[in-house]
Amino acid sequence: MTANIGEADVLGTLRNLRRSPARAEAIGLICSRHLPDVDRAALLKRVGLAGYASASGELPDREGSVPRRRHTSFRPDRDTRLVRHMKEMYDDACQVCGARVETSDSHYSEAAHIRGLGAPRLGPDQLSNLLCVCPNHHIEFDRFAIYIEEDWTVRRNSTGAVEYELKLHADHVIDQDHIRYHRALCGHR
Repeated sequence: MTANIGEADVLGTLRNLRRSPARAEAIGLICSRHLPDVDRAALLKRVGLAGYASASGELPDREGSVPRRRHTSFRPDRDTRLVRHMKEMYDDACQVCGARVETSDSHYSEAAHIRGLGAPRLGPDQLSNLLCVCPNHHIEFDRFAIYIEEDWTVRRNSTGAVEYELKLHADHVIDQDHIRYHRALCGHR
């Protein structure tokens, strides 16, 4: 039995799609049910719906529900290919705990510089100075809550307790000088 969709049904659906929650739900259903193997973020950007690729939405230069202000800053020009390569090498798994943070259409990880790029650290943007980590271990590493020993054990700074053993890929050679530098910042040799 085929359902007949009348003009009133189509108009009602179109009216509902003007509402942001209904539109978001429709986009989510279409992407998850009919386009599971498509790069959702790229597709939505291409069709002008980039704000529906994540929960935080797109922050355009026009008025929205939250006031906007123009902001200009200088930040290191990171090599995004290097970051992508790092994340692919570890399949988005945290080198510290092994967790893979799942998103609706893939996994998420962060590339952390062992010796920070900013002053006064001035570390290099190189694979030998990068770790693939989950968001929790990224902040703990950056804020000196954890550090890495020369034997690749990961210790809690406040107690010295061994938390994990750093996972290493055969093609990922980490510069021990960067590890020593970070460990010294944590107050250890």
